[in-house]
Amino acid sequence: HASAIKATGNAVVHLRRCRIGGEGEIGQAVAVEYDLPSQWIDTAGSVQEYGLRKHACYGVFVKDNAQVFVRDCEVSYCSESAIFLRDGGAAHLKRCHVKANAIGFTAGQGLGRVLAVESDCKFDEIPRMWYDDDRPIHTEFAAIVNALQG
Repeated sequence: HASAIKATGNAVVHLRRCRIGGEGEIGQAVAVEYDLPSQWIDTAGSVQEYGLRKHACYGVFVKDNAQVFVRDCEVSYCSESAIFLRDGGAAHLKRCHVKANAIGFTAGQGLGRVLAVESDCKFDEIPRMWYDDDRPIHTEFAAIVNALQG
């Protein structure tokens, strides 16, 4: 199933060894064969259909003054972008694998305060690293430069 983290207010979130985002190829709502019949089910208040790949719009969404520390995680198959920062939000990535997302990073209204991506992160199958020319106030992105050159 698709999963995402939304941090707001003054939240401080630590993620370790998680898989965030979605499953399968972006834009492909292709049924996968399961032993269960294809039918609508109600799970935790949301309606889902067996056999369809799920995608989160954003893997990590950070706003207000929230901080998210992402360690040893995979952020994949997000239909919009892997990381979305806005306001005074901050995201720190270490030893992460960011792959198969439509866009790597988006800086929304207020741009975000910090995006720190350590050089031990890997980036694969990211057609566009940034949504547009907006950038967080402070960025440390050695891993992005390495990924684009490699």
